[in-house]
Amino acid sequence: EKADLCGEKLKAMNKLLLSFSSFLLLLSANSASAETPPVDDNREIRNRIYKAISYPEMLEPMNDVEIVLVSFQIETCGMITVLSSNASNPEFKDYVVKKLENMRCSEGDGSVHNMRFVFRGRS
Repeated sequence: EKADLCGEKLKAMNKLLLSFSSFLLLLSANSASAETPPVDDNREIRNRIYKAISYPEMLEPMNDVEIVLVSFQIETCGMITVLSSNASNPEFKDYVVKKLENMRCSEGDGSVHNMRFVFRGRS
């Protein structure tokens, strides 16, 4: 029984590692082909998003630290389109994606942004 649990954890970790590696490959491809916005605009967007996405108290963490990686585009109309996402916990990923897709910017330039959200366990 304990061996089954360890085997399942190992499979889950391998799957997460493979997904994370694929996501990083996608990020590097996007950053190489996407036009990088000015640093000030990028910082302002990131700060606004980090303020809007807080720890989801209604979700139960599976780990001490939950990590969500997201690549998204800000359309010219200001809508945010999530291009790809990956996470240590699917509920946290869904939470971040939904929050991003419900946000609106005053205007966009089609730029692609990559962000990492780290949710530390509640104390």
